[in-house]
Amino acid sequence: MRALAATSRFTGIEKVQIVRGLLGVRTAGPANFERHDGLTFAAWHRARGMSEHVLRAFFAPLSLALTYAPVDR
Repeated sequence: MRALAATSRFTGIEKVQIVRGLLGVRTAGPANFERHDGLTFAAWHRARGMSEHVLRAFFAPLSLALTYAPVDR
């Protein structure tokens, strides 16, 4: 029953945004990171068209778990 709730938490478009966001981080090289060094994680995702819901519900907890830093820092 919980899995069903998790799959309905995001719309189809939001699921695509999640995949794009994960691929963007995964495929970016060192030069890309240096070019965006002044941006927060949230600003980088917003610039790529991420919705606030996906940013707050998916990427914010992920950022805290992986880096111990909120997405706005």
